[in-house]
Parts: sequence; C-alpha cells; structure tokens
Amino acid sequence: NKVYVLLGNQLRPFTSEDSFLGNGYKWEWVEDVSSEVISKYSKADEIKSSNEQPKFKVLKYESSPEVYVIKEDSSGKQYQEYVKSLEDLKKLEYRSDRIVTLPKSKAPTQRFYADPDNDGYGTPGDYIIADQYDNPPAEYIRWITGRDNDNCPNISNPAQRDSNGDGMGDACDT
Repeated sequence: NKVYVLLGNQLRPFTSEDSFLGNGYKWEWVEDVSSEVISKYSKADEIKSSNEQPKFKVLKYESSPEVYVIKEDSSGKQYQEYVKSLEDLKKLEYRSDRIVTLPKSKAPTQRFYADPDNDGYGTPGDYIIADQYDNPPAEYIRWITGRDNDNCPNISNPAQRDSNGDGMGDACDT
C-alpha cells in the first residue's frame, strides 16, 4: 500500500514515513480509498524528501493564523500565496482540515504585495512570500513599511490622498 497526497488533481506518493511526516502531514489525515478512486487521478513525481514543498500544498507556520498555498511562477520558481480566508480556501477546493503547520524557522522572510495599478503601493491582504526572489514577479512589489496599504488598489494613486477620510483614496472616490 502507498500513501498519496492529492495536490492540484494529481496524486503524489510518499516514498517513506520520513518524507510524509517531515512534510508536516499527519497519520490521522490518511483515508482508505478504493483503487477506482485512485484511478481517477493522474500520478505525479514521488515525494522523497522531508524538506520538499510540493506545488498546491496548503500550509501555515506555528504561532500564525495566516494560510498559504504553494504555487509556481512561469519560470518554475515557487512562492507562497496568502489565502485571505478559509472561505476562499474552500472556493479553491482545498480542505481547511488539512493545513500543514510548519515550524516558524522555515518561514520565508520576504513579503511581496500585489500592485495591480503600478503605483508603488501594495494591496492589503494580497501578497505572496518567498525567499528565492532577488526581484519580485512583475505584478508584485517588495514589502516596504507603509507601502502595504494601497487605499485604491485598482486605480493608480501614488499620492495616496484621502481628502474625505473615508479610507478610500481620492482616485476611487471619483
């Protein structure tokens, strides 16, 4: 018998107990399924290492409520996309009872905010984290204190003016 994890409609088998437990999975999550269920999914590469972070894995870090999904950019570099709510996680067809918790020491240190209007201010709650980027992907900006709270995320508003104090930038009030 093999133990698989279903990630993005692909089954990935674990090669050892160490690769299973080392990736933060728990034995109580294992479910017996028929060969008919297994045959519905394509099989992907084996998970051999306890340090592997496979694409589509859902995770969080100790002492933090923030949840992430591992994704890849067009060049194959992995990043962790922040999931704004458990409801959003369900919409993405992930199970909220299968979130891997990793030690805080494994958390990436760089945060990049989405900047769809290219004004240099990141959209609150829309970010990725990743250590391997020297420069963030084009649609993201490196986290800078005070620049992670764009008050008008979809319209360029470099001055971030909010004349009426409603929390929405002047560019969005028009």
